Amino acid sequence: MKSGRLKLLIVIMLCAALSVGGCGRDEEPTPEPEATESAEEAGGRDLVDRYNAGERNFVDAKLDRADLSGANFSGADLSGAYLYGADLEGADLSQTTLVSTTFFRANLDNADLRGANMERALLVGATLSGAKYDDNTIWPEKYDPEANGAVKSE
Repeated sequence: MKSGRLKLLIVIMLCAALSVGGCGRDEEPTPEPEATESAEEAGGRDLVDRYNAGERNFVDAKLDRADLSGANFSGADLSGAYLYGADLEGADLSQTTLVSTTFFRANLDNADLRGANMERALLVGATLSGAKYDDNTIWPEKYDPEANGAVKSE
């Protein structure tokens, strides 16, 4: 009896591993979906379009891997936004509210952060090479912008 169960288990595992033929099913294999733009790409462009139309409230926006390089978000509220792996290189974030925003592995190289409020922001693995800030920029507690590549600008 145990040997029969073992054989059945092996057959089930083989069927799962060799799902190419469907393991005896007469169904056609499911075709690969066509490549489309990612939700992140669409979300990034959508955010820029909404900003350009006059909207400034983007609280809790979810923009994983969004390409926002060179975008202008000056004066916007991105509090609580989640920007995992987002590209904000050269973006204008001056006077922007970024309280509790997550910049996990985000690219902020050459971004304008003058006057931005980044209180309680999470900057784990974020790059800030050449990012500009001033005396009005509010950084997370104990965060050293210059040690992370940011440059003080007047």
